[in-house]
Amino acid sequence: MIYNAIKGYLLEIRIPAMLVALLTAILGSSAATMGFLPMNYATVTLHTVNVFTILYMAHLVDTLNDRFIRDEYGSGYRTRFGDAGKQQMSREHFIGGIIVCLIIAIGVTAWLTLQTGPLYMGLAAFGIILAVSYGFGLDKVFILGDLAWEFGVIFSLWGGFFVQAGSLETPILVMALLVMPALTGFKIVDALPDIEPDEHAGKITVPVKFGFNIANTLAYILMGISVVLLGIASQIGMLPPPIINSILLFGAITGVSAAVGPRKGVYVITVAFTLLMLQGIYLLYPSLFGL
Repeated sequence: MIYNAIKGYLLEIRIPAMLVALLTAILGSSAATMGFLPMNYATVTLHTVNVFTILYMAHLVDTLNDRFIRDEYGSGYRTRFGDAGKQQMSREHFIGGIIVCLIIAIGVTAWLTLQTGPLYMGLAAFGIILAVSYGFGLDKVFILGDLAWEFGVIFSLWGGFFVQAGSLETPILVMALLVMPALTGFKIVDALPDIEPDEHAGKITVPVKFGFNIANTLAYILMGISVVLLGIASQIGMLPPPIINSILLFGAITGVSAAVGPRKGVYVITVAFTLLMLQGIYLLYPSLFGL
């Protein structure tokens, strides 16, 4: 039982979704340095820990509901990232993990609020509310459920910028609009294999609402929109011009993901996001790489 619980907790990290969120936090802080200001590693690290904790809590809440309330596993759900739904974890394991995450998130949020300003509390509270409410009904609200993870990533981006700069500037606010279509497309691809179990559970995702073909097409149109918007931003000086290489690579890799199907495609898109953000971090704050 203890082995299964430990394995289940580790699986709930769900690396693709978590990696994108964590890199986004670091990208936000890198953007705040404007390429030359020193980074406050303590606040950036704590914010990254907070992002991990809040998203991890959302994963526990989601699987708790999938397994014990909605019985999605009994209606054909097949995990892609690996999660605790197939492990012999008790309801108490999930609830205990959620409580621990909530305590950590509140503590880190309080500390960062004292160090950086009250706006951080608002951003983090929004993330916590999303994490808790997603599995308890928000995922049954059309559009809002589909956008929960994306807004969490935006919290990660803005929070990372704020703990470094002490404010939110127009460029980082606009950046959220540029990447939101790609994040939404990624989330739609993630939901494509789950049409039947999601429908059984009462979720109204984009694939459930419009069917596989339309949702799949929409997902890649949205990611293509972000490629175009980011490309324009790099050429007019909103982003470092060399980032155009990773933007074009992102477009090419996501195109490949369409050919391998959504189950493998999620991993391919994760690679595209990772490469894009790593170059962005490098261009904005090369000192993070020791350069």
